[in-house]
Amino acid sequence: MLLRDGLYLLRTNLTETEPDIIWQRYILLTQVEAAFKSLKSDLAVHPVRHQIEHRVEAHIFVAVMGYCLMVTLRQKLRSCADGLTAQDVLGKLGSI
Repeated sequence: MLLRDGLYLLRTNLTETEPDIIWQRYILLTQVEAAFKSLKSDLAVHPVRHQIEHRVEAHIFVAVMGYCLMVTLRQKLRSCADGLTAQDVLGKLGSI
C-alpha cells in the first residue's frame, strides 16, 4: 500500500489505447460531469420537458449560454477578486 502513496490508479478494460489518452479522456469525463453538476445546482436548470423541437433546442441553448457565462465569471473572479465565488456575485446581483 505504501508503494502507491501519492499516486492515482485508473483501472480500465481499454487495452488498445495509450495510457496518456485514457487519462485525458478520464479528465474530460470529470469536467463534463462537473459541468452537468453546475447546470443542476449553480444555475438550477430544470429537466427539458418540451414537446416541440425548437423549444427543446432553445432550452438547451439558454442552459449552455448560462454555463458559459458562469465559467467566464469564475475566470474573471480568479484574476480580479480571488476568494469571491460566482455564487456570491449572483446572490448579490439577485438581491438588487
